[in-house]
Amino acid sequence: MSKTDFECFSRIKKITVNEKQFAFEFHQSTTSTNDLAKACKTEEIKVFLARSQTAGRGRFNREWISPKDSGLFFSVYIPSSDSSIQKDIIPIRVATALHKVFKESYNLKTTIKWPNDIYVDNKKLAGILVESVAKGNHIEKIIIGVGINLFKPNKESICHQIQELPIQPQFLNELVDFSNTKELLEIMLTYIDKQLKTTTTQETVNYWNQNSNMLGNEYTIHYLGNRLSGTIKGINNQGNLILFTGDEVIELSSSDATFSPTM
Repeated sequence: MSKTDFECFSRIKKITVNEKQFAFEFHQSTTSTNDLAKACKTEEIKVFLARSQTAGRGRFNREWISPKDSGLFFSVYIPSSDSSIQKDIIPIRVATALHKVFKESYNLKTTIKWPNDIYVDNKKLAGILVESVAKGNHIEKIIIGVGINLFKPNKESICHQIQELPIQPQFLNELVDFSNTKELLEIMLTYIDKQLKTTTTQETVNYWNQNSNMLGNEYTIHYLGNRLSGTIKGINNQGNLILFTGDEVIELSSSDATFSPTM
């Protein structure tokens, strides 16, 4: 399947996931598929996919470079009325789903970086951004955004942008004989759906801890205005990172922490 076959998505209105059909919407270009999902008001799960994003983003509003046909950029809209979804540690659940896909469907050795990036060695293969929309104290919708690097762009200006990134991307077609974007999307959605609906919290946390590249390593973490250094011990059932400083054990929330390896 060549890059031009992204056009096959323009003919799809429904996509089958675990014998159920989800509404599907394809865009040639958009600011971000998460923006599309945030504006959605239906009472059914819906998947948004774009061929390119002009304002793709990750955690802390970091830029996700998303040129045409270079990756699989999609978001899953979940209304709060959907009671089939387990709504705890969603970023951790989705990260484990992606890791399982790369391992079981593509025989790739990847690792998970807290809370939800997928790496091959020191390069990022995929990232996840989970957001919610609330009205008062009530969450109206949950948005799961996923970006997977597929093909290295050819355009010189974009290649220069990529070279300037602090973390270099890993492209899937450099690792495997990748040929079917639609199949990859269907597999990803199938695994994500299962992880959200049937996999227990403890199973998810255990899997994450077994497949993270962080456990046992020392990191310097900036957290709530403080600079902490210590050894990563894993995550707990709330998805918080467990850091041992030598004097105490601290649990850190991903919404407030940035870190770098201790040199």
